[in-house]
Amino acid sequence: MTLGQRLRQARIAAGLSQRQLCGAAITRNQLSQLECDRAVPSLGTLSYLAGRLGKPVSYFLGESASPNLPVLEEVCAQWERPRQALLALEAYRPEGSVLDDLASLLEARLRLTLAREAAAEGESGGAQALLEQALAANGRSRLEDASIPAAASVLRGELNPSEDLSQVAAPVLTALAKQRLAQGKPEEALTLLETGQVDNPSLHGEVLCALGRYAQALELLIQAEARTGSTRALLLQMETCCRELGDYKGAYDLAMRIRNEFDPR
Repeated sequence: MTLGQRLRQARIAAGLSQRQLCGAAITRNQLSQLECDRAVPSLGTLSYLAGRLGKPVSYFLGESASPNLPVLEEVCAQWERPRQALLALEAYRPEGSVLDDLASLLEARLRLTLAREAAAEGESGGAQALLEQALAANGRSRLEDASIPAAASVLRGELNPSEDLSQVAAPVLTALAKQRLAQGKPEEALTLLETGQVDNPSLHGEVLCALGRYAQALELLIQAEARTGSTRALLLQMETCCRELGDYKGAYDLAMRIRNEFDPR
């Protein structure tokens, strides 16, 4: 049975509709994609859904007979001692299931923790090596966690203060901001964009629109259109801003553009 099938079965058994299970954490469309195995959930999303359904995360990750489940349980038991947890993880054997993705993600987090410890102890060489290993492990996982490369960029900057990390950090912060916005956390998304000085007027405008700051949002969305051209999503955001600001003529003009440019008869 696949992860999506287990998720759908558990939801039906709990007597919940997709909308009821989603809550404010994910959208109904995202849940539908997961149940049809068209997407793989992040560990945070899976933990949230498992909690709502009263099931352990391991229930959705593979058959209970998997010999790797005791290994992962031992890793979690040793979590506060990352070196021991990493040693326990060496007993894991790839099996071609989503458990492999979870194992890689756990390895990435453990190596990142050890990199921080090495940096604090002045072992910059060891910290750098652990950072690269953490990023490699994170990249192997379909449960890839955007916060890991973000944290790695910050730590790399501390280890190499002269290095320009703006080009490294911006894509990571952009991915994190999109994630927070999709999770219904526009305040956190805005903090990420402004703290990292991310130059993405389209996303910035969408975040401000979600926060109800329509005048500022519209200004940024207009900049985005001038820079990259119009898209249906961009024009819809601009239409929303105009309507909320009481500029009904502007909203009408944008609605007509959407119909003419993207919804031709």
